[in-house]
Amino acid sequence: MGPRFDAMNDLMSNSLARRFGGKWEPIVIFSAYPGAPFEKKNFIIINERAEQIESSIHEKVIFLQEYEDLNQEFLKSPLVKKIIAGLLRKQEKVFVYPFTTAFLEPKDERIVILGPDPTIAKKYDNKIAQYQLFRDLDLPRNRASIMKTRSELEKSIHLPCYISAAYTSGGNEIAGTC
Repeated sequence: MGPRFDAMNDLMSNSLARRFGGKWEPIVIFSAYPGAPFEKKNFIIINERAEQIESSIHEKVIFLQEYEDLNQEFLKSPLVKKIIAGLLRKQEKVFVYPFTTAFLEPKDERIVILGPDPTIAKKYDNKIAQYQLFRDLDLPRNRASIMKTRSELEKSIHLPCYISAAYTSGGNEIAGTC
């Protein structure tokens, strides 16, 4: 995921070692090949859309997918399935520590997601649900409008504004300005 998770990966590895014994090494998931200073010992790259773009233009690209999309790709990945099967031959459980648990719902109970229940994360990671909850509780919030279709959005644009999808965290994930 990136260097900001390095400290937590170390803490999580140490915590799992204290709880279950043995040595626990994280396998880091990246969306693109990391630069040399950020390369990890155990990493894999999962990014279907980047692979499609790269195969059409015959060049490497950096195309960061949303974490919820990464979670779905993670569960479908043949490489991840192979790694998990190998780990489960050696240990009782495989632990997954994601950025978000939204849309990360493995069918195998031996795959343990560390974090909130994915159903709760899916509900409360949704910026529309957050806005509606804050509105219902009369908490301070940005002035916002929720549009269900592109045509509804195009009819309602008032400058200045920004557009954001329901499952984004803001920052560089914001879809753009209008």
